[in-house]
Amino acid sequence: SLSQSSNTGYLTHRIGPGFRIVKGKNRFVANVSYQRAQLTGEVLSATKVMGAGDDAKTSHGFNNLTYFLMGQLNINKENSIRLFINSSTDNPGIGELQNVYDISNAQSISKGNPHLRPYYSNNVRFHYVNSNVEKGRTFMWMFSMNTTLDYTAQHLVQRPGDITIDGQAYSPNFYSTTENLDGYWQLRTHLSYGLPIGFLKSNFNVMAGVIYTKTPSMLGGTVDAATGMISGGERNDTKNMGYDFRAVLGSNISENVDFTLSWNGTYNEATNSLNADKSKNRYFNHTAQGNLKVVFPLGFTFTASAAYSQYIGFTNDYSEDYLL
Repeated sequence: SLSQSSNTGYLTHRIGPGFRIVKGKNRFVANVSYQRAQLTGEVLSATKVMGAGDDAKTSHGFNNLTYFLMGQLNINKENSIRLFINSSTDNPGIGELQNVYDISNAQSISKGNPHLRPYYSNNVRFHYVNSNVEKGRTFMWMFSMNTTLDYTAQHLVQRPGDITIDGQAYSPNFYSTTENLDGYWQLRTHLSYGLPIGFLKSNFNVMAGVIYTKTPSMLGGTVDAATGMISGGERNDTKNMGYDFRAVLGSNISENVDFTLSWNGTYNEATNSLNADKSKNRYFNHTAQGNLKVVFPLGFTFTASAAYSQYIGFTNDYSEDYLL
């Protein structure tokens, strides 16, 4: 009675005009499409027989206008720019749609939502590359943006009270389901620079970036004992600002000697809109790693590796580290 079998399918049609122009190594592409997606499904569970009544069947139609723009400009032999702008849709997974309780952890019970809609994303990606083949140097700047409508978000209720499932009463600490919310954002920018180190016969690369993410969710509310759906509650937006840096030194000595030394670190600050004092959850983690491989005559090979990782939580004064 706590299991469910579903047959679910999406049929998607797209139709629309497109335009493409190519001149030398430069090109531009533009497409726009009307999209019709049809969700159909049938449910078989202990209380519902497949095909027995409308409550065992699902049918939803979704209409969207999608677009795609791409431009590639080669300014000269060293500099190039690429730009992608597009929209896309994605369907919720079967686990998110199934109208069945998950009690594998009786203290944190969840349930799917058969009324979820596909989410709709708008995306922008920009790449600038400067490459000097003679000197072996490469510089790249990347920027991307994503905003999503009907984002599949979690609705969480703490201490929802007693929930009866198949005649068994549960008193979980948390109960959750999913619903569609607008307002998901992600902005990302990264820089990277690579150059050869002649006297070491190696290549050195450094990368740095910033990522901003805003994720919507719902907290609180009242759980309907009959359907398991949640009414009421307050919206909470989790905003996360992340800064990352990476440096890699890789050998280019010979095919018989190979080593890599790297360090990467990430610093994050997270805030929640429902947090009264707007305090930030701050943490930092980093890893230093080294790898060595030497091939001797007759095919004998020596390999070694070491990695040191550390996690530091500034908000809760927490620290953990280990060496492998």
